[in-house]
Amino acid sequence: MSTFRFQLAILTVAVVLGTAHAEGDHWRIKVSVPDSATLNRLLESGANVLDCCPHLGHTHVATTKPDAALLQLRGFQIEFVNEMPDPANWGRFYEHVPADYRDTYFNADQILAHFEGLRAQYPTFVTRSQIGTSINSEPIWVYRVGRPLKIGGTPENAFIIIGLTHAREWVSGSVVMHVATKAAQNLSTPQAVPFMTNQTLYVVPILNPDGYRFTWTNNRYWRKNRRNNGGGNFGVDLNRNYAKGWGGGGSSGSPGSETYRGTAPFSEPETAGLRDFTLSLPRVGAVVDFHNYSQKILWPWSYTTAAPPHRQMLSDTAALIEAQMDGFGANYDHGQGSIALYIAGGTSKDWFYDVKGSRSYTIELRDTGAFGFELPPSQIRPTQDEAWAGVVEMLKIMGP
Repeated sequence: MSTFRFQLAILTVAVVLGTAHAEGDHWRIKVSVPDSATLNRLLESGANVLDCCPHLGHTHVATTKPDAALLQLRGFQIEFVNEMPDPANWGRFYEHVPADYRDTYFNADQILAHFEGLRAQYPTFVTRSQIGTSINSEPIWVYRVGRPLKIGGTPENAFIIIGLTHAREWVSGSVVMHVATKAAQNLSTPQAVPFMTNQTLYVVPILNPDGYRFTWTNNRYWRKNRRNNGGGNFGVDLNRNYAKGWGGGGSSGSPGSETYRGTAPFSEPETAGLRDFTLSLPRVGAVVDFHNYSQKILWPWSYTTAAPPHRQMLSDTAALIEAQMDGFGANYDHGQGSIALYIAGGTSKDWFYDVKGSRSYTIELRDTGAFGFELPPSQIRPTQDEAWAGVVEMLKIMGP
């Protein structure tokens, strides 16, 4: 594109959106999505799509003035919504905030320090293992929260809890901190959690450490890991990289896409490490992969609209979890992932359910779009409370 055409495109965008909106460098825009072909073109464009559930009608995009001009040149109909902070500066908002994990967001080092604090305070009940490394060689930890194993006893019933698969979904990190903290506190009080006689939580605080760090330093809306795909493209969507349904709808083979699935199932060290750890466990009774946003409890399948073999059990369990989570001011829904949200091949819940027969769920936390990934710190505490209530219900359902 010539310099003249590019400058003309920017000027055209400023005129179309209104000169009052031409000052700020970072915008939230609304892109018209009249059909599936347009939606696919938008997802393949590499744009920072802000909607958790991109859909026909319109979807929101975080962009700059030049990138808005490029979208318009490519034929997208756009509308200005509001100015936004520079995505590279979000981490600075929390640098000097008092470090209470219930009222502010923690960066990667603070999250891991919190878990290390639990390990020091409750050494009988909290231990850790390294299950792998990220694409940039950062350790990925899992913390075991449970009573010591009895030699020769029944194998423990493991409950895997995953946080920060998608880097920009900060509140999922806040939630897994609270779940681990509450479980450790209750285990240290005799009979506080009698239902955890043989159930053990395995909590992965940050499955995507490289991506999460990147959201604090470079781009608040980054979703994927940080694999260098070449050609200026980075990242694989870890929640499209599992083997079940890999390569199917709702994932992309384009390295620039937000839903790029990678070159093969478990091509990423983050998901491969979690796979190997999971396969080493004799029993996995339940799995919850925490995400945000949309306030939904989703069960398999996501890769197909066909019903899973244990549809009624999965639905009934989700309904019980929903009933507990709804008591804190937000209303959750539940349903099969492919129907209640969208088709998505290669997701965590489908693989865990397929391989381990686990009650396997993706829980999309608050909210329903008013704030989205930028959920205010004032909503961290109730989100943590409702998530813990859901985890307790699942522990009761799991059985010994």
